[in-house]
Amino acid sequence: MPETPTFTTGAGILCTDIATTVADSATVLSFQEAVVLADSALRQKLITETELKEKLLGFSRRGRRKVLRVADSMSSSSESAGETLTRLILDDMGVSYIEQYWVPGYNFRVDFYLPDFGIYIEFDGAGKYKESQSFESSILQEKWREDDITANGKILIRTRWEQVFKNPAIFRGKLAQRIREVQRQKLVAA
Repeated sequence: MPETPTFTTGAGILCTDIATTVADSATVLSFQEAVVLADSALRQKLITETELKEKLLGFSRRGRRKVLRVADSMSSSSESAGETLTRLILDDMGVSYIEQYWVPGYNFRVDFYLPDFGIYIEFDGAGKYKESQSFESSILQEKWREDDITANGKILIRTRWEQVFKNPAIFRGKLAQRIREVQRQKLVAA
């Protein structure tokens, strides 16, 4: 049973606070959806990570196990639902990564860097191309960034919504293949 509403809006509507809403939602949503919701609240600065984690860790009703998993998996670094889902796949695969990694020698960052393998990962959501600059300019910027990364011997894997939400096996397969290639190259070089 969800908590009793904890405050009233200016319009007189009873609501729960953000932390309670995330905790209650986590009991009925899928794990991935609940983490997306938690990350979104953090990204929008509706609540601090400390406050949300405290609320989730104190949750004592039915669904507690999933709520605790959400508390352990949420991040304020994900800039979109797609990045959250990408991160959850990386976690599930047991791959070490750095989020929002600034590429050395350049004035840009990538969504994820896998230092053990020299692999960069970018989630390409449509929102990235609809922001302040023209579509053509956005595409050119992305192309130049990719050229800069790969010119230095690094690998860039791009993924998109269909590959992390609708069919995550595609992204998992792409990443696993590239990791195997890097491991083979390291063996040959040794």
